[in-house]
Amino acid sequence: MSIVQCEHISKKWKDFSLNDVSFTIPKGYITGFIGPNGSGKTTTIKLIMDILKLDEGDITLFGSPHTNTDVKQHIGFVYDDLFMYEEFTIKKMKSFIAPLYKNWNDTLFQELIEQFNLPYKKKIKTFSKGMKMKCSLLFALSHEPTLIIMDEPTAGLDPIFRKELLQTLQQLMLREDQTIFLSTHITTDLDKIADHVIIMNDGNVLLQQSMNEKNET
Repeated sequence: MSIVQCEHISKKWKDFSLNDVSFTIPKGYITGFIGPNGSGKTTTIKLIMDILKLDEGDITLFGSPHTNTDVKQHIGFVYDDLFMYEEFTIKKMKSFIAPLYKNWNDTLFQELIEQFNLPYKKKIKTFSKGMKMKCSLLFALSHEPTLIIMDEPTAGLDPIFRKELLQTLQQLMLREDQTIFLSTHITTDLDKIADHVIIMNDGNVLLQQSMNEKNET
């Protein structure tokens, strides 16, 4: 079963084009979205999230059009950079973000703060890059999303924290019906955790493959 389906999607600018891209994200697995910087990964993710508008093609999430705002309730989105007010504390950010989600789980939120060892009342601008990534993950997970979309979450992180983050994602997969879509240009990050891979280059999908198929060849 596919949780996301992209069919012949295109987006064109003067200096870059996403060209007739089609792929699916299977439910209940980690799918790695691989490609060099500038290959079209972030553009594709922004189209899926309806941040950018399609020129052509169709995208469905959970069987509904991706423009349906209700489906966003079931998605946790982690960018490669922190899109939060850095003058705010986690406590203040929560007061803005939690009311947006019907399934916000405050018990889980508190558990994740302890697990990630994040300061509740310090300004986010004082956080390291690794702490900011944990902060993004904290807010992405606390409404118990069915689908987690991550855009280059390990970029710029030291190897120790990259390993810790990937272990956290593996633990998330123990939850029922969890699906993770992870964009990265660091292919070694996916060797240990990905069930499926989609390879992008220059605005095109070059390959979609199960890692089991890869290991058998």
